[in-house]
Amino acid sequence: MSAARERSGLLRRIVAFGATVVVLAGVILGISALSSRPDSDASKPSQPGLTDVQRSRLALLKGRELLASGDTTEAVALLEQALKLDPRNVEAKRTLSSVAASAGGTRKPSSSSTEPTVQPDGGVRPDDPVFLTPIDDLTLLLPGEASGFSLGAVTGGEQDATVSGSPVSADVRASKALWTVHDRGSVKGAEEFIDSVSKDLYPKDSSRPVVDGAQAYFGTDGTRFATVVYRRGRYVFEVVLTAPSGAPKSLATEAKAAAAAFPDRL
Repeated sequence: MSAARERSGLLRRIVAFGATVVVLAGVILGISALSSRPDSDASKPSQPGLTDVQRSRLALLKGRELLASGDTTEAVALLEQALKLDPRNVEAKRTLSSVAASAGGTRKPSSSSTEPTVQPDGGVRPDDPVFLTPIDDLTLLLPGEASGFSLGAVTGGEQDATVSGSPVSADVRASKALWTVHDRGSVKGAEEFIDSVSKDLYPKDSSRPVVDGAQAYFGTDGTRFATVVYRRGRYVFEVVLTAPSGAPKSLATEAKAAAAAFPDRL
């Protein structure tokens, strides 16, 4: 009887051991199958989407890498993409303008670009698209130097930036000059500023000179001040000269030359 119980207990242990082995084998095979199965989209960790500003920054960095490697065509495409994603990407604007300047203005613009071309007769040219977008630092649009003048301190705000100049040459007849850039928010706003402010303040001796391919307005107040003012895109560029002799009309040529000190591209 004792031997029979021992054989029965041994049999139960063998069966239990076999069951354990089967379960473990199933677990191992299951794990192996899961690890060898291709990842599904659901099993991948979710990644937050990039904003347009971040994508613009990545396009700028890649564009610069391509420029360094000599692939200008692809670099320009990425820089234009960066600007389209984020019109406020000043670095992309500068890099794109630098590429265009290095190419001597010979690069053919894309179908969405209205990049200006200098007219051989000095006539009016289209607006550079850079001037149709917001520019964070308006002081970039002020002259860095002006022939015959020593420039003073620069002041800038969200909508206006100004720099003054004092004559340092005997050839300069004006006693003072003031260069100002106004951001009017749109082409229409810039045109309205010239029509309702500049022409109203300086209605005398008017003429229509062309400054670096931009149609400008020259006028005086009839007693002391002369101005040349024009727009590029949404921005108004204005220089006002003071006539010490009280004959501001005589400063027409000088005012046009002073207005040409404004940069015509970034």
